[in-house]
Amino acid sequence: MNMGFIKKEVMELRRTHKLIVIVALFVSFSIMSPLTARYMGEIFEALGGGIVITFPEPTYVDSWIQFFKNMTSICIIVFILSICGTVAAEKTKGSILLVLSKNVSRTNFILSKIISGALLFTAGYIPSVLICEYYTGLLFPGYPRDFLLYALFLLWILGIVYTVFTVFVSVLSKSVTIAAVLSFAGYALMNIPTMFPEAVFYTPAGIATIGTDILSGAVLVNESIKTLIITSMLGAIMLFGALYFFKKQEI
Repeated sequence: MNMGFIKKEVMELRRTHKLIVIVALFVSFSIMSPLTARYMGEIFEALGGGIVITFPEPTYVDSWIQFFKNMTSICIIVFILSICGTVAAEKTKGSILLVLSKNVSRTNFILSKIISGALLFTAGYIPSVLICEYYTGLLFPGYPRDFLLYALFLLWILGIVYTVFTVFVSVLSKSVTIAAVLSFAGYALMNIPTMFPEAVFYTPAGIATIGTDILSGAVLVNESIKTLIITSMLGAIMLFGALYFFKKQEI
């Protein structure tokens, strides 16, 4: 691995302000998640115009449900769009020829793109988890944290798989526009099975539902193993696919 090229990719994230945007977005929704869970009833009651709306007593699980939903919807979508042109844009501009002529192999090029994307996701994810944990503990003091770390690990794995998927799509695309459309289409396809309870365990997108179900006790940890295996295998297939097709392309 050419560590200098990875450093260059990370510096590019800072230069283009993608790092600031992703961290700010993730943190914003992490703050909103526990607040929304705790005060949603009061908000609807205030807006109800005298209409009585009854909500179940909110719990810490509601806070993490909101967090998982936010992370796997708007946050992941913006993240995907921010890195979907990582390979396609360089092919379009022709800058990829300059990079590959400077002792950077094609394998190194793709792995560097994936690593920098994973670092970008992690940079937004870790502070958002810590902030959500802080506010959830503040609003729901003394709540049990059994399996919380595992559920959050599953969500992080999903983010890494989306990173690999987006780079894979970018390798196959001839332009950033095509990469963005295909990335969003792939994201949508992975989420369609989550509408069917029996299919949740067989799609990476089901991790959001499984994670919160683990926290509520509706799903056992060992029941999530098959989803983790499927998600990891899919990520590995896309990784090798990105390497294979990029090596075969004429630049």
